[in-house]
Amino acid sequence: MANPKLLIEDLVNLPDGPRIVRLTGPLTLTTVPEFQSRVPSDGSQDLILDFTHVPYVNSIGMGTLVDVNIRHRRDGNSVSLAGASDRVRFSSQTRQGLQILSVLQQPDRGSGPTRVI
Repeated sequence: MANPKLLIEDLVNLPDGPRIVRLTGPLTLTTVPEFQSRVPSDGSQDLILDFTHVPYVNSIGMGTLVDVNIRHRRDGNSVSLAGASDRVRFSSQTRQGLQILSVLQQPDRGSGPTRVI
């Protein structure tokens, strides 16, 4: 069985606004190094991670997300997950990550995003 791949796309990366990054694929032991090299955790700007196409995150991936979030908060910025599936949100809850990570739920038609903390 081949290792799953993680595709990382910068959707928006303006110096005075949030950086929006779309991930496609799982965030696991084999894909975290790619994530770390492409999504620096320097906390220099707000970060929104589009998780619409992330089927799952294991404990290594969740630990990496928590680390990125801690660095961003230390620098006065935030990290939010957008479009996270029920499976990813459950993974966050079971690893206590939801207390740290902000998850933007998919909005109902005609309404804006809802922040879940």
